[in-house]
Amino acid sequence: MGGAQGPGTPAGAGGSTGQPDPDGWRELLRGGEDVAQVMSDMANILDEISGLEGRDEEVAVQMAAAAAIAGRVGALDQSFLVALEFMMGQADSNNDSKGRWLLEVVKEQLLAQLQQKMPPQVQVVSLLVATSDKNRRRDIITRALAGGGKLPGEASPGGMGSMEMGAQEVHVPGANLEEIIAQSDDLVASMEEELPIRDRRLLARLLLAREEARSLMAGGIQDPRNDVRRLKNVPETEVRFISTLVAIKAPDALKKRIFDVMDGREEGEYKKGSDGPIKVQGSKGSAPVRPGHLLDTITKVLGGMYRTGGSGVTVQQLEWIRKETLDALQRIGFSQ
Repeated sequence: MGGAQGPGTPAGAGGSTGQPDPDGWRELLRGGEDVAQVMSDMANILDEISGLEGRDEEVAVQMAAAAAIAGRVGALDQSFLVALEFMMGQADSNNDSKGRWLLEVVKEQLLAQLQQKMPPQVQVVSLLVATSDKNRRRDIITRALAGGGKLPGEASPGGMGSMEMGAQEVHVPGANLEEIIAQSDDLVASMEEELPIRDRRLLARLLLAREEARSLMAGGIQDPRNDVRRLKNVPETEVRFISTLVAIKAPDALKKRIFDVMDGREEGEYKKGSDGPIKVQGSKGSAPVRPGHLLDTITKVLGGMYRTGGSGVTVQQLEWIRKETLDALQRIGFSQ
């Protein structure tokens, strides 16, 4: 749904003339029929349960939604989500908080069941980006490496697809560490390839997940298996920025500069070239500092210094810059 559309306008349903898009309305009507059927199935299930209040009622609604979705998840398409978003907008317009909540429960159950059909490494990455606590991210990864299992849920700002982990237990599938790293790195690379970066909050969360997984390799961050993209040359833009950071002596000024750049300001700002919005390769614009490239560059430079016995002071500076970069990403990903 575009930012220019009101809460009651389905995606594709309105153009610059304000006239409805017939295809958009057809999609909305088709999805609306599926939503109505799911709600009907939920009502039938809940009719068999009576006398529930408070938390028990919430759990019953969630279970009813899960059961109603389970029998249809394979047949539902994008139109179902379009209709849900439209109906939630209508509920907001009518100040119908109960109706909005019911629709959100249906959406969460659908996304949760779709997630379970994804490859295990994708499920693990999705759990990681929904987890604000560093120690808990580590617990999720180690549980996945141990073959999977249950973990108590954590209240979270939400992950991919705006899914939130509630207070209930969550299932962590078994997954391979290298596949978790490769999956998160692929997503980071995809987001950073196209400029400007569309969602810095999600990018920050993906980078935290990637770096947490990398740190668990046998050789730590410097384990050669972490170099998925096999960068032959360190990026010039990021090298220049690192040189700038090393020259900043005041800790508070350094922290602010790192945060601003990671958040898309200063050297992190995208300046469009003559060829318009473009991808990084072949760009005529000024390539900004990209968070993933910066972390990879720091890691690569540090690796060279470890091998050659570089200046201890410079090594400490780079290690501190890396730590502050991760702290900035934590703030961007979960505190804003």
